[in-house]
Amino acid sequence: MKQVFSGAGHIVLAIFTVAIIVFMAIMNYQTLGRVFPDDPSQQLWGMVLFTGGTLCWFTIFLLASRGFQRPIALVMFFLSLGGEVLYSAADVIMGGQKWIEQTPALGTYVIYSFIFLTFAHGLALYIHFFVKPEVWASVDLEAIEDSVKKMAQERAAELINLRIEPMADQLAARVTNSVYANLRLPVPDVIDGVVLQDDTNDLRQAQAATDDAKKAGWFDWLFAWKTKQSQQDPAATPTPVPANPPPPPSYTLEGLLSRLGMGAAEARAQLTRFGLDKDPDRCFDLMNQYGILPNDMDRVAFSRLHLELFTQAEGASGAGANFRPQTA
Repeated sequence: MKQVFSGAGHIVLAIFTVAIIVFMAIMNYQTLGRVFPDDPSQQLWGMVLFTGGTLCWFTIFLLASRGFQRPIALVMFFLSLGGEVLYSAADVIMGGQKWIEQTPALGTYVIYSFIFLTFAHGLALYIHFFVKPEVWASVDLEAIEDSVKKMAQERAAELINLRIEPMADQLAARVTNSVYANLRLPVPDVIDGVVLQDDTNDLRQAQAATDDAKKAGWFDWLFAWKTKQSQQDPAATPTPVPANPPPPPSYTLEGLLSRLGMGAAEARAQLTRFGLDKDPDRCFDLMNQYGILPNDMDRVAFSRLHLELFTQAEGASGAGANFRPQTA
């Protein structure tokens, strides 16, 4: 029975609460009808300041307030409730009763309370969001970040001032290296006491990277050349080497061009493209590495053919039968 009475009491309390809220809302609406006699929509929106404000700020105080938001919600709850009481009293007094004389001051209180609550609700809502803990936490964090950045800039300026001369020396070394690299001159170690061989700023690393890129292009060209050779001369049974082979003939430029499968002009263009036109030693090493040259061909003989290739007439080409191909 105790639980039954307790449940019934909660039901009665809920009904009574709803009845009081509705009753005060009706009286507030009638008073607003006297404030805005010709505008029913204003009467409905005016209910937000009184009945609506009381319910909303009560809910905000219980469920959606933290920190300084709670006293703001509590103050606005009592202001809204006071407005409801004032408008309910105004409806009772101005509703046509004869016992209490209606005074002009009551209308003044009603009008100014409406204006005051409009301002109070707007200000309270802005303050409610302004004092939100997450907002101030974000503001504090940004202030700390700004302080750290400012301190970092000050320390960076101090370090730069302390190291400005070494930095200028490194920059001078870099500019000097660039000039020497553009002129294709060897970079000296020291100029007027300034060390130029700095691994971190030496532009010869960039030159080496360029050489590697050219070398990669040379690999592609050699691969294409080998593919062409394999298509022209499929794999065949190796010719047995005689017991007493004849002495190797002298190597000619025509034989080298025949081995490459191209004319003199095309050979010059390819070697120039990969930076081998003025470096016969590197050209000899690469061709020897990829099996283009016979094993018994020495560097001096190749240098002679290399020089002949770049000094002869542009249209010279040929296919020499005296160039002995590399034996397996």
